Amino acid sequence: MTGTSDEGAATHAAERVVIGGFGTTFLAGAGDTGGAYALVEHTLAPGLLGAPPHRHAREDELSYVLEGTLTVWRAGRVSEAGPGAVVRKPRGEWHTFWNAGREPVRFLEVISPPAFADYFRELGRIMPPGAAPDLAAITALAALDVLALAEGETVLVIGAAGGVGSFFVQLAVNAGAHMIALGLPEDIDYLRELGATEILDRNADVGTSVRERHPDGADAILDVVSFMPQDSLLKEGGRLASPLGTAGEGPGRFNLMAQPTPENLQRLAELLDDGTLRVPIQNSYELAHAGEALAAFGSTHTQGKLSITTS
Repeated sequence: MTGTSDEGAATHAAERVVIGGFGTTFLAGAGDTGGAYALVEHTLAPGLLGAPPHRHAREDELSYVLEGTLTVWRAGRVSEAGPGAVVRKPRGEWHTFWNAGREPVRFLEVISPPAFADYFRELGRIMPPGAAPDLAAITALAALDVLALAEGETVLVIGAAGGVGSFFVQLAVNAGAHMIALGLPEDIDYLRELGATEILDRNADVGTSVRERHPDGADAILDVVSFMPQDSLLKEGGRLASPLGTAGEGPGRFNLMAQPTPENLQRLAELLDDGTLRVPIQNSYELAHAGEALAAFGSTHTQGKLSITTS
């Protein structure tokens, strides 16, 4: 419902979505700020992780804590932010946050540019009540759908040993693709267990390594780590997908967004039940030791996932 205040400014009832114990109230969007930023208010229930470790290719975020204590991991360091504290999360920087206390946390979030605020709105519309999906697995499903691999096609995965990459390798192999996985020497056995056909040293000259074996390039690429599209490794007319928004534009370029719809959650459950997918967890930590998990995430090489238990 839209109205007008005594000063003549437009007013409206704020939209709110709640996903589990994580709430978002939309206070201002692109239309209110001339496209400069969005403003939302988040609430986070006690004992919850707000998001898995992530980074943004295009957005800067700034949080202002109103109530409670927000624990934040960014730039490899854990800190606590109480009422009145400001937390800056610039683009390109790994970060996450959680509520380790016994009271809810409430904080304002400024997002610039503003389009990313719609992520919370869309997630609220499609998320089944109480759901807590594995977004890495859902992202891997999205990559499989858009790349539409045919049996025998060659697919290169850049970032194969991580969470999204580990799921996608399994899905692509199940689809009959010829899998080229980039990894470190210590990843060889792990990636072979997942089904990778070829494993190339990610620290070598990847372009030369790929072209020596596949002179025409790969039919498709999933790149989960690069901020510049690696399209020089593609065949003419090949497909490239990225969850970082860096696939580029045009035919055959896909910037992925995880879609935890009921249909995708059912697909994921079936793939896990029938053994097509397994969840590779390197280590598991209690929420009280989340700082240790995040220190490991930021400083050590991870195969698959690190798990944080919140119950």
